[in-house]
Amino acid sequence: AFFSSVVHSPHCFPLQVLRKLRPALPGAMPAARQLPAVLADIQRHGRCVEIGVEYTCGHRRSADVQLAAFLQDKREPRAMARALRLACRKEALPAGDAGTFRIDAPSGPCQECGCCNRGASLWCGGGA
Repeated sequence: AFFSSVVHSPHCFPLQVLRKLRPALPGAMPAARQLPAVLADIQRHGRCVEIGVEYTCGHRRSADVQLAAFLQDKREPRAMARALRLACRKEALPAGDAGTFRIDAPSGPCQECGCCNRGASLWCGGGA
């Protein structure tokens, strides 16, 4: 199951959306990836295959993702995953922006075919 919602850039999502995700972009591996791998992609590249925008024409594009502020001081993806899991388990997520991953959905028409930019949906891979 995948989460889909109409978005306006920029859009913020709570931490729980990013716990354990399945790739949502075409050509991505079908199995769920481990949380440290997802967080490593976000830390190094500012995006991951699990989070993207789908246009009405069916094409998809990756969205920029910024780590939650309370994880940004961690250098190791496993340490980030441990801190995130612990905060979720103890229901001790920081309030406000400190506990939110920021997702900036690309705006404008589809880059592949130039179709309209209306009806774009944000995709976050489903939980494993």
